Amino acid sequence: MLTSSSGSSMDVVAKLSDFGFAKDCSHDSQSTLSAEYVTDDSNWMAPELLFPQNASEETDIYSLGCVYFYTLTHGAYFKTNSGALSSRKDHLSMLACALIGRMTKHEAGNRISSQDVTRNPLFWNADKVLNFIVDVSNRLENREMNEEIREEIRYIEADVVRENWYTKLDTPVVDALKARRSYDGSSMQDLVRAIRNLRLHYDVCSAEFRRFVGKLPEEYLNYWLRLFPNLVLSLYIIADRHLSQDITFHNLYLK
Repeated sequence: MLTSSSGSSMDVVAKLSDFGFAKDCSHDSQSTLSAEYVTDDSNWMAPELLFPQNASEETDIYSLGCVYFYTLTHGAYFKTNSGALSSRKDHLSMLACALIGRMTKHEAGNRISSQDVTRNPLFWNADKVLNFIVDVSNRLENREMNEEIREEIRYIEADVVRENWYTKLDTPVVDALKARRSYDGSSMQDLVRAIRNLRLHYDVCSAEFRRFVGKLPEEYLNYWLRLFPNLVLSLYIIADRHLSQDITFHNLYLK
């Protein structure tokens, strides 16, 4: 991996290099490379390379997961310190931990594809994440919502709302919510509804509220994710499992 600074802003650009042993498999997902031609540090090598097996695209997914882990933990190796990321409880670390876990499955066939990696919410900007929450809320309002979705929400919501999400909010936010309707603090669906409603009515909320939660979309989103860091991960799991056939979610978030 090479790093360089670009322009006067001194932004750091990271690039993967040394593709001497690379093989283009983009036109043949079954194409493999014999392990005897692969040389690598064991900290980055997929399990199948430690034995006389073929390397494939899934092998690169494992190694990329190790690179993500090393980068996000500022130098820890996945194989020797896998708990370095799971001990963090912020929104991005939770997303990263879940993604890397799927990239580094021991069995190559159980790893996610490169397409699944690139569409993960870990790489979305704040505007897309907030739009995703709004779209999920709109979908949950549908009276014809699949009972399997309702059941999964009931299963995971206690971990998201932490008994009563309403009591975790600050006074300006509570006042803004109370001005329009009541909410059930034990309901994850109501939490998502509250985020959506205040997003939609942001411009007509009090100046005190806007100063407190900050500007749209990033500061506003960060307010909620500091309080409920596993919310987006939980919603994404639900969408991935149950809404992949929904045209909105497929085209905007799951494609």
